[in-house]
Formats: sequence, C-alpha cells, structure tokens
Amino acid sequence: MLSLPKASLNLRSFLLIGIFLFIFLLGISYDLGIFLFIFLLGINYDFLSSIIVEINNPNFIFLLLAGSGGAFLVLDFYISTMHRRFLNNQPSWSFLKRLVPAEILYSQYGTISPLIDALLSNMMKEDRISVSKNFRFKDRGATEFHSIYELVVHDALRKHRLIKYGELLSVLKGRRVYSSVVVTMEAIQKYFFKSIYFGRIFYANFAVLSMIYMLGVVRLFSGISRDRPVFYIVLFLIIFLISIVGFLKRLTKKMLRETIPAYYRAASVSDYINTEGWDWKYLMMGSAILVPEFIAARKAGNETAGYGDGSSSSCSSCGSDGGSSCGGGCGGCGD
Repeated sequence: MLSLPKASLNLRSFLLIGIFLFIFLLGISYDLGIFLFIFLLGINYDFLSSIIVEINNPNFIFLLLAGSGGAFLVLDFYISTMHRRFLNNQPSWSFLKRLVPAEILYSQYGTISPLIDALLSNMMKEDRISVSKNFRFKDRGATEFHSIYELVVHDALRKHRLIKYGELLSVLKGRRVYSSVVVTMEAIQKYFFKSIYFGRIFYANFAVLSMIYMLGVVRLFSGISRDRPVFYIVLFLIIFLISIVGFLKRLTKKMLRETIPAYYRAASVSDYINTEGWDWKYLMMGSAILVPEFIAARKAGNETAGYGDGSSSSCSSCGSDGGSSCGGGCGGCGD
C-alpha cells in the first residue's frame, strides 16, 4: 500500500497561475522584474542591476548558459536523490517494492511492447512458436504454458493462424492480461502526480528555472529600452524555454521511467522474483537477449503493412477474425 497525501493544487492549475503571474509582473515594468529578484532571492539592487546592465554580450550569454546548465544538473541530482530516498523509505510491503517484471518493464519503457517482444523471442527460443519464411508467426502446438502471458499468445496464434508482427502486437495489446498492466501503472502514475510529495518537487524545479528565465527576460527588456541588439538573448530564451518544458516533462516520468527500474536492478529481489526468467533478463540486459530470428520478423513486420504479399489475401481474412469460413485455406499460405 502507498499512502501519499493529495496536493491541494494540481499541476495544471499551478502552471497556469505561475505563467500568468510571470507574464503579468514582467509585463508591467523592467524595474519590477529586478524587484522580484531582490524580493525572492535577497540580492542587492545595485549588484543585480550592474549584472543585467553592465555585463556586455557575449559574456552575459555565457553567464546565462553556465547558470542554466548548472541549474539543470543540480536539479536533476536533487530529483534523483529525493526519488531514491522516497522509494527506499517505503516499507517492504509497499506495492512499489512488490512489482512484477511486467510492470517494471512497462514502467521503464512506457509501453507494453518490450514485454511482448521479450516473450515472443523467448517462446521462439524454446520452440513454442516459430516464424515462416515470409515472417509470419505461427503456433507450434504446445500444450503446457509457463505463464498466463504465454497462454494468451498461443490463443491469439490459434485464432489468427499466420500473422505478421505488427498485427500480432496489436492483438496482444488488446488482451486484458496485457492491458491490465498498462492500467495499473498508469493509475500509479496519476496517483503519484497528485501527491504533495511530487507537487513540492515540481514547484521547486519550476521556481528555480523560472528565476533564471526571468533574468533573461529582464535583460531582454533592458536591451530593448536601451536600443541594444537582442538577437542572442531572444535565441537563448527560446532554446531555454524549450529545454524547461522538456525537463519538466521528464520530471513527471522520472520516478517510473528511471528510479523504479534502477531500484529493482540494484535490489535483491530473488526471494519473490525469478531472476532467471526471460522477463527479468530483459529488464537487466534489454534487447541483447532477443534472438536474431525474432528481430528479423519484427523488422519485416514493421516495414510492411497488413499481412504482406498479395498471395496471402485468403489468410488475411482468416487471420483477421479467425472465422471457420477459411477452413483449411489458410494452410495454403504456408511457410
């Protein structure tokens, strides 16, 4: 169980308020922008004014680049440290410390596809399924299944007979055993977003980056009022704004995409997870465990739409709905 108090202000509302105040306050006057720095950071007016007015380009741009780059590095370290501390402080019975490999893989990649890829590759390795010479997956008639995931794959292949990778992936993603993993992890993500813990981290990052951006905007206003060239400061502000958006977007995914997978790779979980399993090996080693035959079938399935060449039209209809009207006709698609 995970108990996180809910934040009173959601992220969307905070961002809207913050952006509105930023534009409103700096739109009033250049002096007010300097006043905000003095008030929020306690910097001497003459000192801050001398930095903004007296430091010429490109030195001021270099100063902003160094400050923004340093801020990103420090904030990223701060976020990583806070997330690791948060996860380590969770009790041993917390569900965040009892995730199964399928959930961890989705957490890391943000999609269920890597789990399906690892499963299909392992089933090919164990000769439970195979691929025809025109890269269609087919069942090998196994009667014993190591997991519910394998059972669903066998069921899909029996209904669709010969099927390309892209079509098989779409079919499996729609099955409840896989979609439930997505639903579970997305629910955790939303719950985490709404917590006071995450809100405080997000607010702190937004505030620090906004201060640096505000310094650049004040410099821009100063340059315009003094009839100085402002091309480079405008270019910096555009790039920095894009970087801020990307950084904050990454922040929203950092716990699931980075912290949780890293925790499981470093932790000893052999008491409840089979670390010799194909799913765990994929978590640890990635695509290095995929067999070459599967990689070739996946590539061919992604490059071609539908079921491939025109000779497979009768099989296409059979593979689409699994109807008996095809009878043995699908066998003619062959391998």
